[in-house]
Amino acid sequence: MPLFGPTFLRAFLLLLLMSGSASAIKPKKKIRPSGPTFGSRVPIPGALRGKIYTLSPGTRVLPDFSSMEPRAVVYTTSLNYQQQFWDEEWFGIEYEGEFFISKQDVYYFMLTSDDGAELYIDGKRLISNDGIHATSTSADKIRLESGNHKIRITYFQGPKPYIALVLFVRKNGEKWDIFDTGDFQPTASDEPQDAPPAMKRK
Repeated sequence: MPLFGPTFLRAFLLLLLMSGSASAIKPKKKIRPSGPTFGSRVPIPGALRGKIYTLSPGTRVLPDFSSMEPRAVVYTTSLNYQQQFWDEEWFGIEYEGEFFISKQDVYYFMLTSDDGAELYIDGKRLISNDGIHATSTSADKIRLESGNHKIRITYFQGPKPYIALVLFVRKNGEKWDIFDTGDFQPTASDEPQDAPPAMKRK
């Protein structure tokens, strides 16, 4: 007498087929990069607007982003992405925005990055930290008049596993702080005074 009868074998094969089907249609878990998002997809008033680009593997320096099509847009008021592991590579970001200076003064900027990054104020390059390199820092100063100023930060990530992008600022004689557009907005005292009401004609 056989150890396993036809009924048992049919049940066993049916169970085996069901098990195989279930594993075949089970969705695979998507692995997401563990690191910063470099901003929010939701627009933030007064924030930096960052356009994200895909770069060709082997890119050695910051490309001309103006000739490229962004794959996404993000918003952030500050750049404070300290050195950390990340498993995505070969992408670039161009941040643009404005900030307000209440009183003329000398401002010091410091840019830390891995890999290349550059800082532009009012269209002029103030700091260049370009190329593929370990986390490094460059700094410079600029005298800013009172009023609105344009700011642009370009950045690219080459080969993994590290990323970093931090922008610091300080006024002459003060301590370094993370640059945040929220700290550079006009206050009520900065608003222009209303003109006197026009005289009524008789």
